Amino acid sequence: MLEGVLVLTPTRERGLQVLSLIQELAQFTDISCCQADGELSSKVQEAALRSKPIILLQKAFNDQLPNSMFVDFKDLDVLILDEADRLLEVGFSPKIRKQVCLGPKRRQTMVFSATMTTKLDELVEMSLTNPVRLSANPSAIRPATLTEEVVRIHQMHEVNREAVLLALCSKSFTSKVIIFSGTKVAAHRLYIIFGLVGLKAAELHANILQGELDEHFALERKVDFLIATELLVCGIDMPVAKAVINYDCPSQLTSYVHRVSRIARAGREGHAVTFVTDNDRSCLKAIAKRVGSKLKSRTVAQKSISNWSQIIEQMEDKVSIILQEEREEQALRKARMEATMVFITAIF
Repeated sequence: MLEGVLVLTPTRERGLQVLSLIQELAQFTDISCCQADGELSSKVQEAALRSKPIILLQKAFNDQLPNSMFVDFKDLDVLILDEADRLLEVGFSPKIRKQVCLGPKRRQTMVFSATMTTKLDELVEMSLTNPVRLSANPSAIRPATLTEEVVRIHQMHEVNREAVLLALCSKSFTSKVIIFSGTKVAAHRLYIIFGLVGLKAAELHANILQGELDEHFALERKVDFLIATELLVCGIDMPVAKAVINYDCPSQLTSYVHRVSRIARAGREGHAVTFVTDNDRSCLKAIAKRVGSKLKSRTVAQKSISNWSQIIEQMEDKVSIILQEEREEQALRKARMEATMVFITAIF
């Protein structure tokens, strides 16, 4: 039976980050740590759990762990909900939620979150007894070293948005930049375009295979630009990130706070630039209310936008060829997997 610590994280990537930090801090102790993420076989996972380690559990695997004979939530000493607001957003398992609320009173429960929402307040009220709230910066949520700007995209044609981004990344923000895309398709297209124009970038989204994801997780410190969707990047830490560019404006203020909170840490300066259209008025109003008079409007030179628009237009054939080659490779990979399954089925 487990008598130790359970850490719940919203994604595998966030779990890897926490795992790495715990292993570094505990390297000269008898503390062991295990990540239960569903990627390993059940036998391998159970073997790791026998040593009663600190367990890091991602959301996608949270329905399986409570059924394990090696884990009993009733005997947990410490339960940690990391990025709790994210856990609720991506679909917090009712089974885990029940265990959180009905656990033993002697257990210590810690809830970490960048934002406080109504749902999170309800979870805290149900799961914690006489909770103590600690704020990393109670006097000012917004760092004084953070510069926040908006770029208005007046024309909805996608190539103009891409041209504005390249204009910024080739001149104003040239290294250690996190670019948030609203979709994985757009993120991948940007990754291809950045590569074609010679900008060192890595991509992070749901279409990347697990092996590629691990590679990108190790690579993100070596590139100038990390192009990612919001959910996947929550597990990534770029301690030297200088800027965040919201290529797509977030739909909610909480998402915006999560994004920009990755920069201007520990007294360092940071820039957050958000692309906004007429459809983003509600979120823009919320951002303006939060930032106040310090929210600035950035203008990108039309000449630079026009130059990059022409370059992108000239690259369209290359982009199409790359995408087609990728589709063919994916189809070939799928056919090989299906053939392997047929072969295995025939043998057994």
